[in-house]
Amino acid sequence: MPRFLGDSRAASAVEFALLIAPFILLLFGIIEFSRAWWTKQAIQDVAGATARCFGVGQRECLSANEPSAAAAAEFARSQAAARGVRLEANGIVVTPDTTCQDMEGAVEVMLSTRFDSVFPFEKVISFSANACFLDWSAL
Repeated sequence: MPRFLGDSRAASAVEFALLIAPFILLLFGIIEFSRAWWTKQAIQDVAGATARCFGVGQRECLSANEPSAAAAAEFARSQAAARGVRLEANGIVVTPDTTCQDMEGAVEVMLSTRFDSVFPFEKVISFSANACFLDWSAL
């Protein structure tokens, strides 16, 4: 019987080598899932904040002392950037004086963004958010 068959000095190194790859894959998968969840929640929060900003006539959403969809879109972009999420101009839609969730005279904000993963997925992951707020500035 060969001498190395009974030698167990490197058993820990072999076990480590077999388990490190699945462990690292699991760890980075958890991190990436958490980043995706963060992005989803962040744009939902930004959509609500933007709808409220426009609806109450907050200073950041005004242009010439009137609520402005362009100012609200810039507010959404800056709020998303503060949360580490990039919003493109075509991913922001602010619709004032509309019916939204059975509320007449509301402002509706729809946001959409792409999640950029560090893993080379073939499918692009997109998130969208929708929020409504009664447009108090119109009353």
